[in-house]
Amino acid sequence: MIAYNGVTALDLVGPMQVFSTATGYSKVTTGVKLYDLVVASVDGGVVTTSTGLQIVTQPLHEIGREQIDTIIVPGGRPNDTTVFDTRLVLAR
Repeated sequence: MIAYNGVTALDLVGPMQVFSTATGYSKVTTGVKLYDLVVASVDGGVVTTSTGLQIVTQPLHEIGREQIDTIIVPGGRPNDTTVFDTRLVLAR
């Protein structure tokens, strides 16, 4: 999961809850842990959502590409280009 200042909190934690629940069911029924969930941002550290909720993130560059299966970039406020960190497009 990618977080950035101004992210809509529900768009971040809603999908995270779905993946967490799926992992829990899978682990109980098959013994397989489907996902290791990580919240990352370009720089890491605290990110503040549009509601003021603060979330601690890992720096994106510290996560090896081979460890990433799925990346979800949740939404921000409609028509507000100031909340999206354009460095995410260039992150490698």
